[in-house]
Amino acid sequence: MSISCDHGEISCRAPAKVNLSFAIRGLREDGYHEIESVMVPVSLYDELRVRVAPAGSVRISCRSVGFERVAGGRENLAYRAASRILAETGICAKVGLELFKRIPVGSGLGGGSSDAGAVFRVLPRLLGQRIPRRTLETWAAEIGADVAFFVACRPSIARGKGEILSPLAGCPRYHLTIVVPEVRVSTRWAYANAVPRLTSSRSDTSLLRLPQRAKSLSGKLFNDFEDGVKSAVPDVARVSAELRRAGSVATVMSGSGSAVLGLFETKAEAARATSFFSYPDRAFAARVLRRAPGSVG
Repeated sequence: MSISCDHGEISCRAPAKVNLSFAIRGLREDGYHEIESVMVPVSLYDELRVRVAPAGSVRISCRSVGFERVAGGRENLAYRAASRILAETGICAKVGLELFKRIPVGSGLGGGSSDAGAVFRVLPRLLGQRIPRRTLETWAAEIGADVAFFVACRPSIARGKGEILSPLAGCPRYHLTIVVPEVRVSTRWAYANAVPRLTSSRSDTSLLRLPQRAKSLSGKLFNDFEDGVKSAVPDVARVSAELRRAGSVATVMSGSGSAVLGLFETKAEAARATSFFSYPDRAFAARVLRRAPGSVG
């Protein structure tokens, strides 16, 4: 049975994420890798506009514009999130998604997953549905390993394939500079070519209570992908070295790369560090977020 809906529109921001640690524990029976990672949302955003109107059948459109070009349509994670919500609720509606892309693609910053997470946050509201967050996270995890993180969008330790989330209360709002070199890295390539031969024995326990001062994280950030990616993409090593020269107190590659983040003690230091980089590198000053940004509509 179909359910009707009213007209409505919401605009919201979809933040990037960075991984302060990334440990690969081994290969699962389902083909995914078991991971353990400290993930935090940061103030680098895509923008999403969601429009809803009544319709006699399900109709979804997805268009992407902006600095980073990605495909719209059925392959886009935001489209798939909207499709899943309509299928689960039995609602027939016309849903229009417009993405303004700023988060670099193929950088390990989770832009596509964040766009989908934003749809899970705002589309039920437009449809007049109250869906428990845990239910949304379950649906999100079936679309993509990182998507569940972006439903609540708060600092967490991610385990399993990334869908088992333990919130990190009181996470400091660290200042950071994120640098993305010209060469991008696909997640599929990283898992096929950059996974260490031995599963990681490194632990995130030292990051369960994140220190208030960024400099206390010196030497504690790690990513099991980083050495393998650096050997194939020398720009990752170069960017890491440049961030240290710019005064970063700790650096690490995010996710499967190729973005590298550097932590700084102050906003001014993080902003100044962006001036060390020029095209084709892309550098962003940002700050750790504690929750999802609000929406307008």
